Amino acid sequence: MSTEGIKQLAQCEEQARERINEAKNNFREVKKQAIKDAENVVSVLKVKNQQKLKELEKQVEEYLELFERTEKEKFEMKIKDLENSKNEENLIEEIIKKICEK
Repeated sequence: MSTEGIKQLAQCEEQARERINEAKNNFREVKKQAIKDAENVVSVLKVKNQQKLKELEKQVEEYLELFERTEKEKFEMKIKDLENSKNEENLIEEIIKKICEK
């Protein structure tokens, strides 16, 4: 191999090393950017999910309030019914006593 051929070979080898190093550097930069982008996406999703969670918590609270009101109303109605039936029993007893006295 001639001296000129060896010089060209050495030059090609040097260019190849430079390209490899450039490719490695580009890869590192792309990787860093991908990590930053992924962190941004995760951050945005985290905020959205926290908002959804707050909305769901609010819905659960509203549902529980409605449920409690409904149950309270049911129990109040049962209590009224029981009081009415007790009053009716007392009334019937009074009527029977009045009838029996005569």
